Amino acid sequence: MSSALTVRPRVVRASRHRFASVLGTIAVAGALTGPLGAGGTAAAALPRCPTLSTWHVRPVSAPVRAALTTYYVARHLAPVTVRANRMWVLGLALERVGTHWCLNAGGGRAGYVGVVPRNANAAVLVQVTHRAYPVTGAATTWATVVRTGARWRVVGDDTAP
Repeated sequence: MSSALTVRPRVVRASRHRFASVLGTIAVAGALTGPLGAGGTAAAALPRCPTLSTWHVRPVSAPVRAALTTYYVARHLAPVTVRANRMWVLGLALERVGTHWCLNAGGGRAGYVGVVPRNANAAVLVQVTHRAYPVTGAATTWATVVRTGARWRVVGDDTAP
């Protein structure tokens, strides 16, 4: 039996802001290589991080509302209300599945995890209020809703945009 410690990676769903903060802390400690760590991509080469304030806002469409209702009803979290009847249109390339490295407005390097699949034709972010999650008590979340073909579906649900 080996005495070496084996560490297996664990996937944790975190908001873009918490993720960026944790990655920034790890990078400062010098524990990362690649875009955020020593010897990685220079900050000047990183794209700007996407910000909610620059995304286009539209009224929530009936198909998006139906997808939200289906998603939260299936999880026994109804009723669902959409905040201010609006949705933010997401840039598909910026939100594709995977880790995206970027530069915050203040100059700090950050990263976030996209949830939009490659076959999506459109994606929106919607702030919703629903019955609270039993464990966390969170009742307000941000849902990422994508259109693949003619069908809209929720692919992400998070407590921060």
